[in-house]
Amino acid sequence: VLECEITDNLFEDEIQRPLLLDGPLKKAYAIDLDSEAQGNAVETQTFLFDFLNHQNRFPIYTTFFAFEEDKDNKAFFTQHQMSFTSHVLSKQKQTDGWLRGKRTSTRESHYFTVKIEDAKMLELILEQAYAAALINELFMFSYSDRLSIQREVETTYRKTRVLEDRFIYPEETTVVIVGHDGGMLYVLSNEEHFAYDLRTDWAKRLRQQLPSDTVIR
Repeated sequence: VLECEITDNLFEDEIQRPLLLDGPLKKAYAIDLDSEAQGNAVETQTFLFDFLNHQNRFPIYTTFFAFEEDKDNKAFFTQHQMSFTSHVLSKQKQTDGWLRGKRTSTRESHYFTVKIEDAKMLELILEQAYAAALINELFMFSYSDRLSIQREVETTYRKTRVLEDRFIYPEETTVVIVGHDGGMLYVLSNEEHFAYDLRTDWAKRLRQQLPSDTVIR
């Protein structure tokens, strides 16, 4: 477990996900398996289930990239009685065109946010959607459903283009993001559960939030 240095580049350079926590971020941790299975996405997926289930805090909300807003995902949610919403993020970029100068193209990304009511739903979602994390797409959990989208735009010569869309979570929450190739986790928190407190044993407090057989170094 490594405490991340909290800088303006934390999300862009380290986490590399379209996400912001509104307000000052108190704690950010990177969790990596230190064993023969280090970087193993299957082991990380198992640990993620154990970690979230150990919190025993439901409902929890997961947001993840969908390869397309297809009927299969929606049918899966309906079959298992999961409440969900969908989001579309767009990003425009300019490319060099040798005929008429620069061209502007728009790429859309589809995401679902699903409300998870219990450990069984959590297990099903991980089986259904963890593939997004394997290809370095966004896959995250939060204890808050107050998710909004911030759109950064640029207007020149009366033309407006989208630079980037970001997911914004309120200040008082904990967000768990699956990192590179699905093989590590980032925990971002403004909640007291993960806060450093000089009056208590910080390592002991953190252990209480992890599965009971976890060894921390």
